[in-house]
Amino acid sequence: MQVFLPPEIGFCFGVKRALNLVIDELKREEKIYSLGDLIHNPQVIEDLKRKGVVFVSSLSQVKKGTVIIRSHGVDPSLIRKAREKGLKVIDATCPYVAKVQRIAKFLSQKSYRIVIVGLSTHPEIKGVMASVAGKKTYVVKDAQEIERIPFTGKMGVVVQTTESLDNFSNIVKNLVKRGKECRVFNTICKVIRRRQEETKLQEIDQVDLLSSLLTLQR
Repeated sequence: MQVFLPPEIGFCFGVKRALNLVIDELKREEKIYSLGDLIHNPQVIEDLKRKGVVFVSSLSQVKKGTVIIRSHGVDPSLIRKAREKGLKVIDATCPYVAKVQRIAKFLSQKSYRIVIVGLSTHPEIKGVMASVAGKKTYVVKDAQEIERIPFTGKMGVVVQTTESLDNFSNIVKNLVKRGKECRVFNTICKVIRRRQEETKLQEIDQVDLLSSLLTLQR
């Protein structure tokens, strides 16, 4: 049996960046707080706990010190509130995720109805939705869910950075029929895209994923 491993296997750029930010800060402080799991990797999370990272689910649990923003991003208002509390904030949001938030905010300011392709329960999507709070936003995970989106004059589409390109393309193909104007931004991470493309080039009979359940949330 021949086993194929994608050339870019392992941590992506965003995860490496987040971990480096935490490690650098731990050289200066014995304890720092992380607002949610920094990344989707339970083994790494346990190691960070041993090194002095305290994982919290709410800013109310942090009275002083340094708080790090998870790689998946958070509601932008939480970052503002953390600074207002006098906390030192280290924003480890993946730049690709931050880009999705910026595009979604831009589209909402231009009066586009926002459609986000991805999983509504994923922290990245929650952060993107929060960045356009108060605006009509739809999250769809497959083409079947498009039916609940009413026809609209202006529609803006972004996608979760870890989404399948095939699924995204199929959804967009159907979405364009539901808007007079449809602006689509492919915000899938470049590394994720290359991994998917490399896998397609191989003659593969079976795909085995060695991963945690959290990572399999995409």
